[in-house]
Amino acid sequence: MEDEADQSMLRFVKNYPEFVDAISESHLLALAIFNSDGGGCYVFAPKSSQTHIVNELKTHLDN
Repeated sequence: MEDEADQSMLRFVKNYPEFVDAISESHLLALAIFNSDGGGCYVFAPKSSQTHIVNELKTHLDN
């Protein structure tokens, strides 16, 4: 369970990722930049996760 601020950042990463890359056979890394100062958020997650955000980010791996 994340608080509202964390949930908001995760939604931003899900909707506006700068990149999503397979780091290994089992993990992905996504980045979203929030502002012009370079502030942003990374999401590092196992590909086996069935959470909504990971399932959405996995769709970007093939693009």
